[in-house]
Amino acid sequence: MPSGTTIFSGNSRYANDLQQVIDRSIAIASLPLRQLQSDRASMASEGTAIQILADKFSAYRDAMEALDSATTGAPAVRLGDPTVASVVAATNAMPAMLSIEVVSAGSHSIAMSGDGLPKVTDPSTQSIQSSNVYSLVVNGAPFEIVPPVGSLNSLAKAINESGAPVEASIINVGSPGSADYRLVIRSSVLGGVTVDLQGSTGSLTQQTAVGVEAQYRVNDYPATPILSNSRTVTIAPGVTAELLTIGRTEVDLEPDMTKLQDSITAMVTAFNAVTDELDIHRGQGTGALNGDSLPADLA
Repeated sequence: MPSGTTIFSGNSRYANDLQQVIDRSIAIASLPLRQLQSDRASMASEGTAIQILADKFSAYRDAMEALDSATTGAPAVRLGDPTVASVVAATNAMPAMLSIEVVSAGSHSIAMSGDGLPKVTDPSTQSIQSSNVYSLVVNGAPFEIVPPVGSLNSLAKAINESGAPVEASIINVGSPGSADYRLVIRSSVLGGVTVDLQGSTGSLTQQTAVGVEAQYRVNDYPATPILSNSRTVTIAPGVTAELLTIGRTEVDLEPDMTKLQDSITAMVTAFNAVTDELDIHRGQGTGALNGDSLPADLA
């Protein structure tokens, strides 16, 4: 009987055969996992391709909507003298050739706190009377004014929040070394509006300017100018003018061809981008959606 011990080294032919069997078994067992990984990568590529297509179709849709807006949008406004008036055309405005003559741009009525009142050197703590109750009268209509604190700043703020058709502000009419703050009340509309602020001792303001209404003609009509208590007037359906200064200007309302041309160019560019992207996934294309029915359905 032979003596000694036989030691298995792992390098025998049997060991190699066993390792091959193990490797083959692992490879077979991992096939479903590899297939899942491949499917996952393929689905990710398809998802990316679909998102790119969606983005390009969205851009094409936006370009189509912009083109539709350009064909039905507001006409372009061209002015002979833009210093006389500014003009804005809405989408319902029709192409036309007009003229505006501004006879008067109008002015606002202005009242200012009088000379005989207490001098205000600090408007945050001082006011023009000791009482804190005022009555603002605009064209005969009274508005009660009760500032929360007794300061000129608070009085101006209370007037602006009262709902009266005026705007209050504060100016300094004093010298650099001796401040003299005054309350100024301006009518919100143009024309001869009467403005008076009354206190416990009577009137506290003097009207320093009496306004006049704006006057204008459209296409040299009528002979007597149109009066307006606002510088913003409607001169045609969907066409609004802001009267700036005395003078006359031509107003041409024309279809906005530049906007239309730009919209057509943008639409063609977006359409070509969609077509190019679809071609990647059709025919000889190598895109992730090649062989899928989606590109054909979208074409």
